[in-house]
Amino acid sequence: MSRRTKIILVSVIVIIILIILFWLIWIGPQMLRRNTTNVPAPPLETQGGLALPLSPATPLGAAPQTAEVGAEVAQASLEAFARSFIERYGSYSNQSNYDNLEDLYPFMTKNLQQSTQDFVQSERAKMRTQTPAYFGITTRVLSSMVSLLNDDRAGLVIKTQRRESGSDPNASRLYYQDVELKLVMVGEQWKVDVAEWQ
Repeated sequence: MSRRTKIILVSVIVIIILIILFWLIWIGPQMLRRNTTNVPAPPLETQGGLALPLSPATPLGAAPQTAEVGAEVAQASLEAFARSFIERYGSYSNQSNYDNLEDLYPFMTKNLQQSTQDFVQSERAKMRTQTPAYFGITTRVLSSMVSLLNDDRAGLVIKTQRRESGSDPNASRLYYQDVELKLVMVGEQWKVDVAEWQ
């Protein structure tokens, strides 16, 4: 892959991540707030001392739809976060000194931070003892499926396409790999607790 192609690919990925983050930060919460606003009570008509509503304020079934829309937005937001996380977590190289993995620490629980830190330290130790040739992995998410979603836990299975590259550009290897992701709610933010490549 030429340098120009790599720059274009990285630029496209950065733009996609920025769009997803913009949606997560600005548009998603606004949609959720707009769909869960309080509906005023319908006017009441008194009839024989009983107060009866004149007509329903919203069509029957509207309240569950609002809850369903809120749940769909929450699930879409969770999937977007997980997809972005896995593309970054699964893409690294020895030339970047594995710094991108450390950049993801704020999105990880202490458990995953520790195992990622152990991996980074062992890879850096290998680099100090020998002069390694270039090695990198690029990960692209193909699809995701939520397997568990409740107030404080979530689970996803994400299908990815990965490319291992070395110093010989003709010897790169393309393969498909699933990753099982387990997230927990910490405060008001989802954090990744387990990322298990299958």
